[in-house]
Amino acid sequence: MRRTRSIAGVWVLALLGGLVLPAAAQQQPAAPPAGAAESVLQIIDGPPPPVAPAVINRDAEGRATLRAVRVDDLTVDGVLDEPVYQQIPAAAGFIMQEPREGPPATEQTDVWVLFDDDNLYLVVRCWNSAPESEWIIRDMRRDSFNVTSGEYVGVLLDTYYDRRSGYNFGINPIGGRIDMQMTNERDFNMDWNPIWELRTGRFDGGWTIEAAFP
Repeated sequence: MRRTRSIAGVWVLALLGGLVLPAAAQQQPAAPPAGAAESVLQIIDGPPPPVAPAVINRDAEGRATLRAVRVDDLTVDGVLDEPVYQQIPAAAGFIMQEPREGPPATEQTDVWVLFDDDNLYLVVRCWNSAPESEWIIRDMRRDSFNVTSGEYVGVLLDTYYDRRSGYNFGINPIGGRIDMQMTNERDFNMDWNPIWELRTGRFDGGWTIEAAFP
């Protein structure tokens, strides 16, 4: 069974919110510098950053802002056994994109956006009620479009925050990956092959992703 999970349009907001309002895994965030929160709100075209311990804030239009959480010593191995996954709530409650856009997703997806001094981390726990034998997983070759033709997670890094250009990443359960630059929503550079660390794993009920972007 094909499941497409797209996490887009929130990345830059999550990163900004985390850097201005950082939170350690076991500590409440320190008060931001005077005017910092106001500056972030002026940048974000959406709901304000969530207040810790919340990690996601939605508005009436369905737009979402995530809060990135500072971590230490995260091992990228696809196994979600670090204490941070019990101490920090996951962002959840996503909506369906295929076959019908808008309704609540039929399968649960849990997302953590984390960071340290060197990396931005994307961690995803993908629940799937179907047995693994029914998952559609077509390819693990890098930059093969077959990576995104079955069960996969898609992510857009909108670093310019213009909602037109950015960096696309796709990941499937067997570690297949696709990465590309997108310009003006229509031009794609498949020759862009950055260095980033990825591991996928399994749990009783689905599969997991841990990815580190330097």
